[in-house]
Amino acid sequence: MEINKKLNKFVATIGILAVVAGVSFVGGMNMETGNHSMHDMNHEHMSMSTDNGDEHRMAFIAEKDAIIEHMMMDGEYRCCLEKPCITCVALDPWHGKGASCTCLDDIVNGVHPCGECVGGILSGRGNPYLSEYFALAIAEKAGMVYVDELRQIIFEKYGTEIEKQS
Repeated sequence: MEINKKLNKFVATIGILAVVAGVSFVGGMNMETGNHSMHDMNHEHMSMSTDNGDEHRMAFIAEKDAIIEHMMMDGEYRCCLEKPCITCVALDPWHGKGASCTCLDDIVNGVHPCGECVGGILSGRGNPYLSEYFALAIAEKAGMVYVDELRQIIFEKYGTEIEKQS
């Protein structure tokens, strides 16, 4: 139960940062955090001095890392990037309460990972130990007609020989 409260707070913080950055990927999320709605929290955050930006960012990163660490210990978080993303757990309305990240398992099983992981993989930020699986997994939804081009990208980004890619 405590992890769900922390996860909800974490997702609310992501929404705040997205609004401050001018990007609203959490859209019409109707999530309550304590006694404050996302709307109230956004106004509260926007009225804060920018002098506290580094302090708030460091607190956000610490909370994110703690949540991810707890989820990893529970086997609920397995990202395929070198520096794990938070997309699967941050997009709670789409993934449902108690969302988890299974992108690593998906990749190994030839299933398309989340969009953030695809972008990370194609930009060279994927876990290099999984590189032999990347092209086929991404092609699962992108279309098998692109598998040869994806294998070439994986070769260029990770040095994994095309013949060794699944």
